[in-house]
Amino acid sequence: MSVVIPRNTSIPTKMSHIYHTSQDNQTAIAFRIFHGERVMTKDCLELGRISLLNLPPAPRGVVKMNVTFEIDANGILSVLVEDKETKNSKSFIAKGYKGNLMEEEVERMVREEEQMAKEDKRAKESFEARNRFERYIYDVKDALNNRNIGANKWSHDKKKAEAAVREASEWLDGNGNASKEEYEKSMQKLADVWNPIIQKVYA
Repeated sequence: MSVVIPRNTSIPTKMSHIYHTSQDNQTAIAFRIFHGERVMTKDCLELGRISLLNLPPAPRGVVKMNVTFEIDANGILSVLVEDKETKNSKSFIAKGYKGNLMEEEVERMVREEEQMAKEDKRAKESFEARNRFERYIYDVKDALNNRNIGANKWSHDKKKAEAAVREASEWLDGNGNASKEEYEKSMQKLADVWNPIIQKVYA
């Protein structure tokens, strides 16, 4: 989850953020829109969802979406998602949402945030550790496609690394709520296999 319009921003206001596809050949993306200040989306108020279809297939991170949030003078929120290359777009208006009518809800969330700061910190650290681990797995997979590692003399090492990547990916898929320490431990386990191999290849 990323914050686009911070609390106490003066209205009317308009802010944009660039997002990228997270998977190879991804042809659709969905955004969930929340109101609140908690780290976890489950603790915030969901205002709605918006999906953009028919994205051009490409490696992950290549396709870019510009997401624009606008709150008018009456506090009405509208969201526009646009594929920067094709200009394909989808808009959304948060019906029933008016920023100036949500003060009581915001204050409740602020009080909860103060009470649960430690829990949120742990959740954020876990989320960031998972993302680092996921990126590391992707980087190792990408490196395994390098023709130097694909040479016959490295075939045994490559198979060993591929097995470690499969194990890491399966663990990640089955442990969506692991702690920061657990993600880091599993990432280190993969690194212990991969680092000696890559050092040997480029020695």
